[in-house]
Amino acid sequence: MTPIQHSFKTRILLVTGSVLILIMMLISITILFQWRTILIKKEIHNAQSVANAFVVPTLDAMIYAEQRELLKGDLLETYINNFMQKVTDIKYIQIFDENYNVIAEKDAAFNKNTDSISRVENIREENIQSKIYKSKEHGWILETYTPLVIGDKSWGITKIGFDAKPVRNEVKEIFFALLGLTVIISLVTLSVLYLLVNKITYSLNNLVKQIDKIDFNTNEGINLIESKDEIGFMFERFDDLLKRLYKSKDQLSIAQKQVYQSEKLASIGRLASGIAHEINNPLNGIKSCIYAIQNNLNNNSQINEYLSLINEGVTYIDNVIKKLLGFVRQQPQKINLYNLNELILNVYRLLDYKLKQKNADVQLQLSEDIPFVKVDSQLIQEVIMNLLINSYDAILENGSILISSGYYENDSVFFSIKDNGTGIAQTEFEKIFDPFYTTKDVGKGTGLGLWVSLNIIENHNGKVLVKSTPNTETVFTVILPIEVSDENFIG
Repeated sequence: MTPIQHSFKTRILLVTGSVLILIMMLISITILFQWRTILIKKEIHNAQSVANAFVVPTLDAMIYAEQRELLKGDLLETYINNFMQKVTDIKYIQIFDENYNVIAEKDAAFNKNTDSISRVENIREENIQSKIYKSKEHGWILETYTPLVIGDKSWGITKIGFDAKPVRNEVKEIFFALLGLTVIISLVTLSVLYLLVNKITYSLNNLVKQIDKIDFNTNEGINLIESKDEIGFMFERFDDLLKRLYKSKDQLSIAQKQVYQSEKLASIGRLASGIAHEINNPLNGIKSCIYAIQNNLNNNSQINEYLSLINEGVTYIDNVIKKLLGFVRQQPQKINLYNLNELILNVYRLLDYKLKQKNADVQLQLSEDIPFVKVDSQLIQEVIMNLLINSYDAILENGSILISSGYYENDSVFFSIKDNGTGIAQTEFEKIFDPFYTTKDVGKGTGLGLWVSLNIIENHNGKVLVKSTPNTETVFTVILPIEVSDENFIG
């Protein structure tokens, strides 16, 4: 059971953990992108505010230089230097005139390649634009393009590059913070889930152990787990089920014993005429002896002889009755070691007279070196009785029956009963062990003999084999293990 339980626990943890991690990742990614968008928008807004603040003095300087006919570049570079000293996160500034030529710039490391005229024209048509990209010279840059416009007149465009590394670092910090939070939440959740699943599997494992300890011979219940949840309810319901099983088992045991006893009585009924004849012969002899004694009371030697004959007759009748009562009396099941050959001979002696009624040629081939078997002697003798009576019913006058016993492989013994009677058709093989199925004439069989016999042998962990050729021979072979546990019996 352990691999199944581990697989059950592992599947729950894997599936739930995967779903949880996936959900946490989706939430974290969503939060990260939302936060990133907010940060970038905020940074762009700040950059555009700074750019707008730079535009005002730039326009003033350009207008002043035009009015005084001064060089715009020199004046604007002075403004650029002063402005970059105040705003330290500016990497570079470029100012384009209305013809898109660079008239002033400040950037020691920045290359002199400017944007194309078409791009500047596109920028000029808008109020202000920004973009973030990675440059070879400055790394991550937030770049703003701001038109220099007064009324309908365009004076040019300013391009300011801000250092975007702090924004990127902040986004990176948020990413790792969310990642750490996701890992912590996932681990905590999986730990709680593991404890819950472990509790469930522990309870299931405990239930399995209780099931393994069930002994139908003791009718003991299970050790209930004191719990008010579904696990406790499951244990209570299983205990109720177990009690119903014990009750059903007891009822089945009673019914089975009644069936066994009924079949035994039916078999004894078949023997009644033979038993009566066996008793009647010595009774007639006893009557004759008593009559002779009464007619000659003075002949002591003759009286002693007749009394001896009477004693022999009474002993014979007593033995016949004891054999009959020993077989028919219902006794508690008793599992013990028995000599299988002795059980066969007990039944054979009981049926001997009946077999002689058909002049049956009965041969015994019993192996002398087979070990004792641990069985219920009453039940095994009932099986032998059923099979031997079936052979008797199947044979004709002067038929033959062979009773054999011996080893079957290494850990089993067998006995078989072979006859040359009518046999069993192939189409009947699947039915002969069904209850109440019989091919005998009315009054000759109950249809329970083979069914009862099969149940008895299977309770002994044995099996019954059948081979038959119609009108030639039939062989019933019973195989029994040398050791049989008491737990196999209902009772």
